[in-house]
Amino acid sequence: MKTIQFIITTLLIACSGLLAKAQSSSDSVKITYKNKTVAVMPLGDESTTTVKFKDSLNKKKIVVKVSYTDDIRLSDNTTISKEDSSGKKVFHVKSNNKEERSHFIETSFLPSFDIGFASTMNDNAGGVSFKPELRKSANINIGIIRQDMNLYNNQVLLSYGLHINNYYLKYSNKQQVQYIDNNGHLNAYNDSINNYDKNRLDVRYLTVPVMLEFHGKNDKFSLAAGVEFGFNGRSKVVLKGDRNSLEFKQKNDTDIKINDTQMNAVVRVGLDNIALYAKYSLTDMFANSAYAQGQNPGQHLFSFGVCLFGI
Repeated sequence: MKTIQFIITTLLIACSGLLAKAQSSSDSVKITYKNKTVAVMPLGDESTTTVKFKDSLNKKKIVVKVSYTDDIRLSDNTTISKEDSSGKKVFHVKSNNKEERSHFIETSFLPSFDIGFASTMNDNAGGVSFKPELRKSANINIGIIRQDMNLYNNQVLLSYGLHINNYYLKYSNKQQVQYIDNNGHLNAYNDSINNYDKNRLDVRYLTVPVMLEFHGKNDKFSLAAGVEFGFNGRSKVVLKGDRNSLEFKQKNDTDIKINDTQMNAVVRVGLDNIALYAKYSLTDMFANSAYAQGQNPGQHLFSFGVCLFGI
């Protein structure tokens, strides 16, 4: 781990300092960590100095004790290179900014939170179709548990876990109510009795994502692609409005033949501190039985947005 590497660095530098001559008052040592440089000036015959760095990205404080030395050799993950500049010694400390994974498989809880826009696409123009408004509909994905399998050098990972995938769908006509008619088919009518301020369809799945991830050095660039298996699909309607000047607010479970299962294609891209995702459902939003024969438009949910905790 990074902390252990710096402890080893400290011991190596300190041991080298015991054998080295004291620096003169004109010498200085510069330590660079994540583009931040600190110059160390010796006091008298002191050969050891403590340098502190604040790693705001990982929310850690790095404390390094350094001594003058001509040759330092460390592990592959942490290196110190020396340059001569105007007679002064300049040292660059380089270390992977990812936490070193000490196990082949590591588990994390509440690892992700994604938020974005949602709507649907149709395979064909036939049949009955009610399309949510993209600018008003949302997708929120909450990670519950995740495991990362280190396939190669902490850069290629296989990840899987359990998430809750929520769609909050709003339509252009608030008075439109979807229902299953007497023939067992999806239909809708305009409600002329109630006046709706909010008319939203909520769809929720428990999902198991399986992703192959690539992380560049220092996590400057990350890419993940894979599939997400959804099950236990549930839907409800959230209504708010008034009837004869009497306000009401209610949440009703609704059976409009939303598919119980779902399979999504998922892509996530991270660049520096920004991570984005895109998701497309390979399965229909509604069961085939929701439509008359030959009338299924093949309506697929899709979403895109921001990964707040990284990919």
